[in-house]
Amino acid sequence: RRLPSLKTVAICVVFLLLPLHWSTWRYSQEHAASSSQLLAGLSSLTQRIEARYARTDARLLEIETKIAKLNVVIQRGPAPNPAGLPSGTAAPGGWEEAGPLHSGTKWTGKPTDGRKIVAAPERLAAVRAAAGHAWRGYEQFAFGKDELKPLTRTGSHWLGMGATLVDSLDTLWLMGMKDEFARAQDWVANHLNVEVDVYVSFFETTIRVLGGLLSAYELSGERVFLSKAIQLGDRLMSGFGNGPRQLPFSQINLKTLHGKSQDWLQNTAVLAEVGTIQLEFMALSRHTGDPKYKHKALKIFDYLAQTQPSNGLYPIFIESASGNFQGDQISVGAMGDSFYEYMLKVWLYGGRQKDEYFRMYSAAMAGVIKELLATTTPSGLLYVAERTAGTLVPKMDHLTCFVAGLLALGAEFVPPDVSQLHMAKADGIARTCREMSQRQPTKVAPEFISVVPGSDFVTGGKNSLQRPETLEAMFVLYRQTGDNKYREWGWEIFSGIEKSCKTDVGYSGLLDVEQVAAPMDDLQQSFLLAETFKYAYLLFSAGDVIPLDEFVFNTEAHPFKLVMN
Repeated sequence: RRLPSLKTVAICVVFLLLPLHWSTWRYSQEHAASSSQLLAGLSSLTQRIEARYARTDARLLEIETKIAKLNVVIQRGPAPNPAGLPSGTAAPGGWEEAGPLHSGTKWTGKPTDGRKIVAAPERLAAVRAAAGHAWRGYEQFAFGKDELKPLTRTGSHWLGMGATLVDSLDTLWLMGMKDEFARAQDWVANHLNVEVDVYVSFFETTIRVLGGLLSAYELSGERVFLSKAIQLGDRLMSGFGNGPRQLPFSQINLKTLHGKSQDWLQNTAVLAEVGTIQLEFMALSRHTGDPKYKHKALKIFDYLAQTQPSNGLYPIFIESASGNFQGDQISVGAMGDSFYEYMLKVWLYGGRQKDEYFRMYSAAMAGVIKELLATTTPSGLLYVAERTAGTLVPKMDHLTCFVAGLLALGAEFVPPDVSQLHMAKADGIARTCREMSQRQPTKVAPEFISVVPGSDFVTGGKNSLQRPETLEAMFVLYRQTGDNKYREWGWEIFSGIEKSCKTDVGYSGLLDVEQVAAPMDDLQQSFLLAETFKYAYLLFSAGDVIPLDEFVFNTEAHPFKLVMN
C-alpha cells in the first residue's frame, strides 16, 4: 500500500495534538496561582528544615531505621557477626572486629611522672602540615571571610566576622605558626567589625568569636584581642531577653542591638544555646574585672540547676519568656550536647566553688547512663540514644561522641566506684565512635548512625562536616589514662580525614561517607582548624601542652586558664 505523504502526516499530527495543547494551556493557567502558593509554602518549609538543627521525630526515625535494616539485608546479605570472628580477621563488608566494651582493667588515675605522656613527633608533624594546608587555602582564597569553599576557591559569609580566622588564632599559636598568627592578628586589629548589620547566632558568635578572642589573648598576651572581646561582649549583652529568666535571643543584630528568635523556633529557646555561653562571659569578667558579664550568664545557669528534672535530663526546648520546658525530647546530641559539657566545665572554671553545678553534672551523667545508654547487636557497641515521649530513639549523633571525653574528664572528681563506671562507659562510647568512621569506605564518620538489631548500626545522615567530637574524646581519654590505643584510634580518624576530605587548597565536608570517592560539600568548616586539627595535635603532644588540670576548653576547643583557689 502507498504510504501517506509527510505533509499529510504532519497535518494529522497537528490536528491530533491541538486539543491536548489547548487543554494543557488552560490547565496551566487555572492552576498557576495554586502552584505559586504551593511553591511558596514549600520554600517556607525548606527554610525551616534548613535551620541549623531540626526537631527529631521519633516515628520518622523508627521508619528510617526499618528501611535502613532492609537495605542492610539487601546489600550485604545476612547480618555479619564481627564479634564471632577470629582475632584480627576482617569482618564481611570490610567491618572490623569491635572487641570488648572495655579492657577490664581498673582506672588508676591520670598518668604520673612514671608514666609521663611524651610527644609523637612524626604524627605531630603530620597534623601540623594538615592544619597548614587548611590555613593556606583559607588565607589565599577566603582571608577575612567566615569560611573557605575549597572547590570553588572562594569564601563564604554567615557571621560576617572572619569566623575561621578568629576561630583559628589559638590553633596557630599552639602549633607555632607565628607568621600566620601575626597576619591574622593584624586583620583583627584593623578589619574585624563587631557591629555587623545582620542577624547572627548569639550562641555561635559567643563560642567562636568571643571565645576565640579571649583564648588568643590568654595565650599571646596581645591586648588587641581583649579590646575586641570587650567590644563584642558589650554588644552581646543586649542579646539577653527581658523576661524573668533573661534567656538570650537566638539571633542578634550587632549593629542595631535588636534580638529575635529564629522563625522556626517560634519564641522557643534551645537548651544548648542558652546553657553554653557561661564560660565565655565568665572569662570576660575575669579579664576585665567587671562581674556584669558573668552575672548575666550565670543567672541562667543557676535557674537551670534549680529546675533540673528528677532523672537529671532536660528537654531540649525552653519557652523563652517564662523559662518553662517545652515537650519531652531529650538529647545529649544536637540541641542539648554542650549544656551537659558546661555543667562540669563551669564548675571547674569557677574554682570548684559552686557545689550545685557539680551536683547537676553528677545527676545528669547518672541519667545518661541509666536512661540513654544502650548496646548494639551483635558486637555490643555502647551508644548514647535519644528519648522522645519516654521512648528510646535508636540513633546516635556524631556530636554525642563528646560524652566519652566528658565522662573521662569528670572521673577524678566523683567517688571511686562511680569513676570506674564512668571510665568504662567512656571507653565503650569512644570505641563506638571509632567504629562510626572505620566502618565507612571513606574512614570518615557520618553525622549520625541508626542502630539496627543484628547489624550493629547503619549510616543515618550520610554527610560529614569534619566534626571534632571523636578526636576530642580520644585526646581527653589519652591524657587521663595514658592508654596508647586512644592515640591509635585518633590517628585512624585523622588519616580518614586526610585521605577523603583533602582538596588542592584545603579540606571539604563529604555528602556521602559511604562512597569511596565521596562527593564533597565545598565547605571547610571553621571548627576544622579550631577543634578537629587542634584536638588531633594535642592528642600527639606532650602532656605539658595545655594540661587538663590547668586549662578548660570551651565547646569550640578554645582553652581558658583555670582559676586556681
